[in-house]
Amino acid sequence: MSPPFRPIDDLTRLGLPPGAPIDALKPAWRRAVSALHPDRNGPQADRELAEVNAAFQRLQAFERRHGRLPGHRDAVPRPSPSVRRGSPRWVVGVVAIAAAVLILWPQSHPGDGPNRPGDEGAMDASAPNPAVASHPAGIGLPPDRLEVGLEAEAVERLAGPPLFRSAERWEYGPSEVRFTDGRVSGWYSSALRPLPVGDTPSFPAPDHH
Repeated sequence: MSPPFRPIDDLTRLGLPPGAPIDALKPAWRRAVSALHPDRNGPQADRELAEVNAAFQRLQAFERRHGRLPGHRDAVPRPSPSVRRGSPRWVVGVVAIAAAVLILWPQSHPGDGPNRPGDEGAMDASAPNPAVASHPAGIGLPPDRLEVGLEAEAVERLAGPPLFRSAERWEYGPSEVRFTDGRVSGWYSSALRPLPVGDTPSFPAPDHH
């Protein structure tokens, strides 16, 4: 069983101490990315670079929730509530009564009761359920991946906040999403920071130099 996730570990990965100020996060991430860039370290650094990017994203999410970066109090996970052994006698009695009711309750059989064939009010199993028929599958559900034409709000819900944004381009590290008139017109999804995209052809790799 893997150890519980600790936000403080992501700070350590970026070389920051517990309780570091918020404005130290992005410079630390940039230093780590620069040190692990494949152009300098070769393909073997891809996995470490992906882990650095993931740690940066988790720390951004932590900061949005708590208004700070992890500190010493986040270093040790909270203990789970202890389970009390044994149960009060009244709980045991209620469980026993419920089990007896389930065992002794008369079971219905095909052809019994008011739903026998020919009885008034019998339910036709082959008839469509109006509650199901009125809600066709997939209609009205939000998209689960990026699509051309999506608005910026939907992109942020799917991919999270970008590291850089402008009216025409949002950057997610080595990946990016492009916009035309406020709607998605294409993207580039890098294996180091994949985006939730389908099979639609993407733009060539962006040049962020």
